[in-house]
Amino acid sequence: MIKLRSLSSRLIAYWIAGLFFVLVLAPVPAIVTVSTILAGYRHIPPLSGWTTKRSREIVLRSLHIDASGRKSIEPTDELRQYRMRNPEFRFTVIDAETNSIVSGSSTELGSYFGRMTVFDDIYFGFHLSDDTNKRSYGYLVSEETPNGRLHVATYGSYFQWEDVVFQMIHIDRNRDFFYFVALSIAMAVVAAVVIRRGLAPLHALATRIAAIDLNTIDQHFSAAGQPTETLPFIEAVNKAFERVNEGVARERRFAANSAHELRTPLTILRSRVETLDESVVKHELDRDVRRMQTIVEQLLVLAQMKERNYSESQPIDLNRLVLAIVTDYAPIAIDNRKNIEFDTPPHSIMAREHEWAVECILTNLIENAIRAEPVGGTVVVRLEKDATIDVVDHGGGVAPADRDMVFEPFWRREEMSPGSGLGLSIVKELVQLSGGRIYIADTPGGGATFRVIFAAE
Repeated sequence: MIKLRSLSSRLIAYWIAGLFFVLVLAPVPAIVTVSTILAGYRHIPPLSGWTTKRSREIVLRSLHIDASGRKSIEPTDELRQYRMRNPEFRFTVIDAETNSIVSGSSTELGSYFGRMTVFDDIYFGFHLSDDTNKRSYGYLVSEETPNGRLHVATYGSYFQWEDVVFQMIHIDRNRDFFYFVALSIAMAVVAAVVIRRGLAPLHALATRIAAIDLNTIDQHFSAAGQPTETLPFIEAVNKAFERVNEGVARERRFAANSAHELRTPLTILRSRVETLDESVVKHELDRDVRRMQTIVEQLLVLAQMKERNYSESQPIDLNRLVLAIVTDYAPIAIDNRKNIEFDTPPHSIMAREHEWAVECILTNLIENAIRAEPVGGTVVVRLEKDATIDVVDHGGGVAPADRDMVFEPFWRREEMSPGSGLGLSIVKELVQLSGGRIYIADTPGGGATFRVIFAAE
């Protein structure tokens, strides 16, 4: 059995089932029909039209025509079984061409209708006056058949559930039944439209809930305009988001406080490293401390971005800002026997961003590019007129399968790879908070190109 998971589908299905029962299975009030069946009456006058139609079809399928064209009724197994189940069943078939009773018909009914001469377009119900069963009904029908026009009278048919199946199969041959089905479909369509319109506020609420992420989790959903049945659900969702928001706020405060507390000891540590004599160990310590400071500063920037309203951002000159960052990293690149190049349009490129967020993003990307660039190579930082910045290296590149993973926290290609695995994760969060996009492409000739797209002013 198919389970309906959609509330709309379930309501529509129940509506259709109800209409089908009322309009098709219960032409008379359902309580009368059901009570009659339960009372043990096999013959139900309101359904006799269905019963006699099926019995008439069974009789016509027993019609036989010999080589001379003479018609006769030769009972089939179907007709014999039907008569066994309906002991009072009688029928008469009259050939309209000769106005004669077809051989094999009931002589009793034939005596009633054999003297009739006008049958065209006749259809009526009757009850035999000498029949003591007052609930017995019959129908005389004049219809066109593949064997010519025939007048068929049937009498004494009892209702059977097979009559309902027959009626459903032959809906195209029963105008009233067709009207019932057509009306059911029309009303079901109306019900579908009404139900979907009625549930529109719920769908709108679901769309709003689906759009929530960690940056918009402080929203509260109003119950105004929502169905009464959904109010407990809305209240539960609001309380759940409140609990999650409180937890996220605690985690953010903890991260910001931790980063802030680490700034002072790292500054002291770096000043002490600088007092050491020049050596390979000093150079490595200075590099590691600088990397830790960078991560701490990035965490602080990220915490500030999440706590502040991003609408406070101001237009910034990307040419000036990127040039300053590239200039700062030129000595580091030279110390590592590498080069760095800045490619920019001649005019200013403006973007509405937080300057310290852009600094954090580019600092991380450029530092990674210098680390990946081969000795003697050149890192290229390219600023496009649509506020797009490319940071290009010519190192080993990033495999397509890893391009989503590199932005995950603590992910590193190899266990022995340098770094904490936090830098690119922080970069991606900052880019998303600024409303921008970041992705990785191949550098022609080998390497990786990190492309950041900001919103141009």
